[in-house]
Amino acid sequence: MNNGPIVLIDDDQENKEVLQSVLDNLNMTNELQYFETADEALVYLRNTTRKVLMIFSETTLPGKSGLALKMEIDSDPDLRKRAIPFVFWSTLIKQSQVNDAYTLMTVQGFFQKGNDYLKMVGQISTILDYWKESYAPQY
Repeated sequence: MNNGPIVLIDDDQENKEVLQSVLDNLNMTNELQYFETADEALVYLRNTTRKVLMIFSETTLPGKSGLALKMEIDSDPDLRKRAIPFVFWSTLIKQSQVNDAYTLMTVQGFFQKGNDYLKMVGQISTILDYWKESYAPQY
């Protein structure tokens, strides 16, 4: 089981608070690492020696988009080798973004944030339960 950090890249502070609340509700002890921009997240990912459990990213971010972030992760041999599960967790979903996410890169999911807190708890629980049990390369 991976007890490493969960990374959230989202420029809306409220979404950080919501995800932290969901993680608390699920009794998850994983630390939440929060970044407002893709570039901040990349610096962290390139420098951390911790085994990151999961990355949740908004698609629309200031500066580099979530899609551009994922493409950069995929093109970096060291980050790609870590096989960190990456899902888009976005307020607005455009079909073209979903198509690009699955065509241009290795994304493990595309989910819409909802207004129903209990549904969100179930959604995040399902995602994390799967990846906590999955094996990936060690780094």
